[in-house]
Amino acid sequence: MTNPTLTYGDGHLEDFVDLWDWTYESEATGDGAVGKTTTIDAIRTEADDTWNGYYIKFLSGDNAGEARRITDFDQGTTTFTHAAFSNQTLEGDRYVISKFVSTLSNVMGTQCNPQLNPEDVLDFEITFDDVHTEEYGYLEFALPASLDSDIYTKCLVRHKSGDAQQKCRVVLVFSAGTQTIVDDDNTTTWKVTSATVTTAKTITGFRVYCLNPNTDATPDAYSAYYDFVKICKNVFTFPHVSIGGKSGGIYPEFKARLAKINIPGRGGDVIQNLGFHSPIISLRGDVLQGESWGTPVGQYILEIIRNDEWSWFTSDRINCKVMVESFLPAQDVGSGALCLWDLVLSLYSASDLLDDIWGGVDGWLGIE
Repeated sequence: MTNPTLTYGDGHLEDFVDLWDWTYESEATGDGAVGKTTTIDAIRTEADDTWNGYYIKFLSGDNAGEARRITDFDQGTTTFTHAAFSNQTLEGDRYVISKFVSTLSNVMGTQCNPQLNPEDVLDFEITFDDVHTEEYGYLEFALPASLDSDIYTKCLVRHKSGDAQQKCRVVLVFSAGTQTIVDDDNTTTWKVTSATVTTAKTITGFRVYCLNPNTDATPDAYSAYYDFVKICKNVFTFPHVSIGGKSGGIYPEFKARLAKINIPGRGGDVIQNLGFHSPIISLRGDVLQGESWGTPVGQYILEIIRNDEWSWFTSDRINCKVMVESFLPAQDVGSGALCLWDLVLSLYSASDLLDDIWGGVDGWLGIE
């Protein structure tokens, strides 16, 4: 067993939770076929073409659940033009806009749909055109603030292909130039790709792709799945967790935290259990007197604890997103040297499902 690591950083740690922007409402009815290809909203007063290449998705009305690519935005009439929905857009239909901008090549116009599945994984689904040598689409996301690649030195991507015939690609976008992080990979099981970011660059965004390497005679739908694209500062290796003869180790634990609340208006002992299952990972290390953690371990620990976002935890048997819950060092009474330390990590999940399955555990609980 090798010592576990935490890959951390307080930069852009996109988990695709906010793929879609906040909710708006259509303010005018459409007419026949035209109503299927236009949406009017007087609140949208941005400049012409601001939303070109973004996606519009309806949450209510006859088109609920459908998303289409915006091909034009006209400020004067506050009108979106998009690929045709199945039904007419009506007044009061609620919709959201994707924050991603798309670029498509030989993709059928109505068949490109970025979705978030319940595990907050991006499902980038495309129906490609037929018999073309270049069939792909990518979604480009601009970072909220540009990052210095001399500080944010590493990029992690967790991805998989929905089919052996489809490939994933991830590209970092700089103020000048780009860098490919995932290079046309078609793994059909979850994979984390790690790459060192080119130095002396300003990182402004990234692109996630869905590519079809074959030229099919008939259109086919493919999906590329992305769990996260993480641009980070550093990788910290925990010392003395698995050194021979010492008492370190990794201890996964599956806790159920429940608050028992009496139901209003009901007598007796009728209660309601509110809470969630909270998987945690405890790490223990043993540092003998006279040995060193290395330099600057204190700063590493401080940055990890202060990190507002999740970190990526890796070991021989467990790989998952975590947040630091507590850190406890123990000091030797006689020498004052640090002898033991304990760190508790809680599994990070922004999913809207109950955490009744500890995803990301490989081998220990029989879950991949």
